[in-house]
Amino acid sequence: MDIDKLKEALELHAAYLDDHTTGVKAHLSDADLRGADLRDADLRDANLRDAKLRGAKLCDANLRDANLRDADLCSADLCGTDLCDADLCSADLCGTDLCDAKLCGADLRSADLRDANLCGTDLCDAKLCGADLRRADLRDANMSDATGQRLLPQRYDGHQFFLVQKYDETWFIRAGCRAFTIPEYREHVKTYSDETKARETTRILDFAQSILDDKK
Repeated sequence: MDIDKLKEALELHAAYLDDHTTGVKAHLSDADLRGADLRDADLRDANLRDAKLRGAKLCDANLRDANLRDADLCSADLCGTDLCDADLCSADLCGTDLCDAKLCGADLRSADLRDANLCGTDLCDAKLCGADLRRADLRDANMSDATGQRLLPQRYDGHQFFLVQKYDETWFIRAGCRAFTIPEYREHVKTYSDETKARETTRILDFAQSILDDKK
């Protein structure tokens, strides 16, 4: 997207946030914003659906209530960004830096968060049904009251397990390249030759089952 057009869109959006009768809401759906410098930008309630934001600099920006559904945010810098109540459904956030970002109430259903930096991220009340969090750094992340996903214990070999809910409200275990229901995973464990690995995996599956039993 042309820099001058982007600047104009941001100025009109700022006016819109002050007075809806004078400004114009930013409609940047499908816009090519790859590598754009949007640090500290105020894009509350903006329409960025399907936008190409790969590698964009959005640290400390305000994207609260923004529509980022299906947006490409791969490897973008979203450190400290406010994304509370934003629609990030099916967004590509693979390798994205979301350190200390605010994602309270954000819709992250089916979002790709593989290898993302979520260290210190606030995911309170976020919708995580079907989201892929494999290899994401979740140290000090707040997942309290988040729905559709539960972080399970890490196995001794570093394998991280997740309890994930599908759209049909059924649950499965995701770990590495594996995605099985709990009964399917128990059958898979029978193929392990390492007794320690089998025993610890079974304990993780038992813990996951106890979570589901408590939901009944």
